[in-house]
Amino acid sequence: MSITSIPKALVLASVALSLGCFQPKTSTDSSGDAHGGEGDDSDGGGGSGGGGVGAGEGTTIYDIQMNSFSEGTVVTIHDAVVTSQITESENPSFFVQSAEGGEYNGIYIFKYDEVEYTPAIGDIVSITGEYAEFYGNSQLKVTEPGNIEVTGSGGTVVVTDLTEEPDNWEPYESVVVRFTDMEITDAAKLYEWGSVELAIGCWMDNDFTNYDAEDGARYESITGPMTYSFEKYAILPRSSEDLVGYTGTVGGGGGSGDEICDDGTDNDGDGYVDCDDWDCDDDEACGGSGGSSDGGGGSGDEICDDGTDNDGDGYVDCDDWDCDDDEACGGSSDGGGSSDGGGGSGDEICDDGTDNDGDGYVDCDDWDCDEDEACGGSSDGGGSSDGGGSSDGGGSSDGGGSSDGGGSSDVEECGDGEDNDGDGYIDCDDYDCSHDDACAEDCTDGIDNDDDGYTDCDDFYCDEDPAC
Repeated sequence: MSITSIPKALVLASVALSLGCFQPKTSTDSSGDAHGGEGDDSDGGGGSGGGGVGAGEGTTIYDIQMNSFSEGTVVTIHDAVVTSQITESENPSFFVQSAEGGEYNGIYIFKYDEVEYTPAIGDIVSITGEYAEFYGNSQLKVTEPGNIEVTGSGGTVVVTDLTEEPDNWEPYESVVVRFTDMEITDAAKLYEWGSVELAIGCWMDNDFTNYDAEDGARYESITGPMTYSFEKYAILPRSSEDLVGYTGTVGGGGGSGDEICDDGTDNDGDGYVDCDDWDCDDDEACGGSGGSSDGGGGSGDEICDDGTDNDGDGYVDCDDWDCDDDEACGGSSDGGGSSDGGGGSGDEICDDGTDNDGDGYVDCDDWDCDEDEACGGSSDGGGSSDGGGSSDGGGSSDGGGSSDGGGSSDVEECGDGEDNDGDGYIDCDDYDCSHDDACAEDCTDGIDNDDDGYTDCDDFYCDEDPAC
């Protein structure tokens, strides 16, 4: 990373330590020796084939990281040691560092598909590429076949031990580090990003391997290259060998849908156990049929008139969304979603001051009444220009927060500070405004534009944004 770039770091949990007191130690990683054979294979099938690397200005990783070159300069590094496998993504990349390792001696290599090289940990390589800062992460962009040449294998990967949070993470960008006795302080993003926060002041990501994680659990040691992305530093364990001595509940690792539904354990780490977990809705252990309805009414496995919470989701009979269209709850059971006169998809009468369907919402506060005439809808199944309950498919208008023909979004104005539709939610806090231009989150400006407490890529609105 260019040391003259804008400083970037996570919010620190404590007062920064003095670098004068912080002396990282280095050791060696046996991964290189274990991959020696793979390095030999790479030399024959993925390197330059004897043609040599391209003509770039010879330099060292340290000089690149110390801002000796402008972005766009083509440089060549020699005798670098490969420290990771390739990332399994649409942007194939890997890490290298100099033989001595340590501060400012690692860099990220982004290679084009036409560069036929499969990295093996411990390969010794010469690389020619264009120096770039990609969102603050230093990298060499390798675009030409033959610009990665394997000159050896079985190289030693030097590991830098960090026992305390440094004042500045930048010297360790793309350097292989090791944390010891490391606590997981926040695992909330494990299933959204594959990331957790660590007590040392950075994150751990699952770019290379999944892992177990829960709040308060510890690892005896975590090893891997450091990376920088979206203003967060993270360690990337490369395999299970980099994750030693986990003390928490086994389960997790960035995936979903792995809940065992009858063992009393929160296997997928989402805070819900067995039948309380939505993943188990259709499991036989929770009254489901294993994936299809058992004739109990509704779209799932809830029997809608027996007084029992059959699917274990905390809702009984007509209080369960699975029963919205069941005849026992005023539905038609034919998939049409028409009510018995109440105007919604269930049995709510939208102008009698009563919570008819028992879902906790009365009249126009109930989503079932969104299209009812009593609540500003058209009651013709459309209520909007495209027949879907909103003008653009997103619960909002196509221009400024009010639609042109119905639905609840035609009464909530999304920027006037008033609860226009009387549902208790104002402007961008109202679901009707979730896709209104006035409430859109700008995913790259560092501001919580929609005032939901989440900024940029932390906001669910930005999940599909290219910047995130």
